[in-house]
Amino acid sequence: MTTPSSSWSDAQKLALVQQLLLGELSLQHACAQYDLSTDQLKDWARIFRRSVRRALDSQLKSTLSIQGLEIDELAPAEFSGNLADIGVADLVQTIHLGRKDAQITISHAGGESHVWCQAGEIVDAESATLVGEDALYRILGIEQGSVVADFSSSPRPRRIVESTPRLLLEALSRNDQRSRLVSRIGDLRQVFVVLAEKAAQRAAELGPIALRVLSLFDGTRSVDEVIVASQLPARQALELLMRCFDAGLLSPCPAPASSQPKAGPSTGTSSAMSYRPFVRSREPDAHRPPTWLLATGAVVCSTLGAVTAIAYADRLKPRDAAVALPTAALAASPPKALDGPASTPTCALGTAMIRGGTFLMGSDSSHPALDMARPAHTVSVDSFCMGTHEVTVLEYADCSHQGACEAAHSTGSAGSDKPNDAKASRSDALDAELCNRGKPGRERHPVNCVSQLQAANYCAFRGARLPTEAEWEFAARGPANRLFPWGDAPLTADHANACGKECQRWHLTVGLENKLQGLMYDQDDGHANSAPVGSFPTGSTREGVMDLIGNVFEWTAGGLYTYDRQARTNPVGPTNTDAFVIRGGNFNSGISEFADPALRFAMDAKAYSHGVGFRCADDLEPSPNTPEPRFQTASPSALPTNDLLE
Repeated sequence: MTTPSSSWSDAQKLALVQQLLLGELSLQHACAQYDLSTDQLKDWARIFRRSVRRALDSQLKSTLSIQGLEIDELAPAEFSGNLADIGVADLVQTIHLGRKDAQITISHAGGESHVWCQAGEIVDAESATLVGEDALYRILGIEQGSVVADFSSSPRPRRIVESTPRLLLEALSRNDQRSRLVSRIGDLRQVFVVLAEKAAQRAAELGPIALRVLSLFDGTRSVDEVIVASQLPARQALELLMRCFDAGLLSPCPAPASSQPKAGPSTGTSSAMSYRPFVRSREPDAHRPPTWLLATGAVVCSTLGAVTAIAYADRLKPRDAAVALPTAALAASPPKALDGPASTPTCALGTAMIRGGTFLMGSDSSHPALDMARPAHTVSVDSFCMGTHEVTVLEYADCSHQGACEAAHSTGSAGSDKPNDAKASRSDALDAELCNRGKPGRERHPVNCVSQLQAANYCAFRGARLPTEAEWEFAARGPANRLFPWGDAPLTADHANACGKECQRWHLTVGLENKLQGLMYDQDDGHANSAPVGSFPTGSTREGVMDLIGNVFEWTAGGLYTYDRQARTNPVGPTNTDAFVIRGGNFNSGISEFADPALRFAMDAKAYSHGVGFRCADDLEPSPNTPEPRFQTASPSALPTNDLLE
């Protein structure tokens, strides 16, 4: 009997690949006969290919030398190795120090992942459905598999803007979290099953995301495989799994009896090999991506009908004091952690922690669009949790499917005073086309055509609330008072879904060129209407909050009030009003001031528009006296499919 496949000699590996190459052995039979995975054979095929290339190069060099053409050794265009010998982070750091261009391919249990570097800086990453920084952090945590670095890669559009040293430091922090999980369970290759009765008792507390991830523990997947199959960013997956383990919801499966070792191939070319019938290893189930997952397609800039800003001054209450949000509107946050000792407060999946601080809210600009944003004044806010993305059509449909939310509107904007003529009917038809509900392919777009009341009700359904104006602007500007969510760099088509050349083209196509307010940038951002959430990672905040500028305006929890120079703490604004503030600009915004985080308009609470959506926020720690959420969260089986999106 021979040694396990991990100890095969290079000669044995190359002999096996040669048999595959000559058709003397099928891939299925090789995997079954020698208990090998396809990934192992891919790695061996790479070794074979490099060996052939080296042999040919050596022969070519010798022939040229005979002809009097001595040449120096060529710099290697490729590096390969095993992750057990060199980690991805080590390789990236080496590339960074050498200021190299490279495409790194990592082959692992979940498939292949890629990292692109230009002049030593990481510019992009992809792993399954994850892209950008989320994909990179997933990749930097992979510990098993093989890695190949190609130093002759072609240019790659930049999707990651953070510096490589900062990315590696953040990855180190996340890997520490991974190590804590390893210390808790022993080995990420361990297979677990869910204790169904315990999980059922905690179903409402866990929520649909955790329940979906728990459903992946089917007795065949390891923890590592569940992390990959979850399609969650690594940090979120690890946090969720740690909570589940600490709550005692998972139990280890006994290790299967080891099979008899199998003989490796000889170095000859004989095809007289016995084999047992091939049994396909169980493939991961094709789970629907989670509803908050970032879309990876190009962005679709939308351009019709900017929201009309209406200042309902006669409806506003006294402005000298902020009015506290009523308890019912807050709708209470569910516990952020399962049973166990109290620890550092955390935020739920799909939200980012915004640490409290002080900033200058508002603007001293004299531009008419910022009339209601004057004057700039000092505001302090407590730490809170902010949704990383605008609520999507699919997420909202989950609520309406359960009867907990009124369905989003699929017709045009409400509250307008359009004349009843053919031109107005055509405009209404265009408005209706831009409402995302029920439109094929827009499940990951932000839900629009919802009123403030509908938005607040949805957030309550999720055990959350709408953000206050101060929270929204602080998330966008931070304590450093940056100009934009991404920093002080000027807005381009890479940062947000606003009005560019594609917007101008769309207006001309539908005959609304006279409605064009201008262009935010002289570029094409790829989207004529709303875009899938998260399509502009370059425009996200340091905490990972995306699309604060552009795509759709966002409802907030408070009404319009007049600013003054007085410093404030956690201002809310009036809530006993008929009009509420919207923030952030939309896909149709062509005036530069609409990209200013200080911009604020008001809309009637019952009005809705294709240019307005929302995201949810939450308190960092639930109050002991907070009431229970108004609605139960959905189980994985109850999540809506496309035919329920009306």
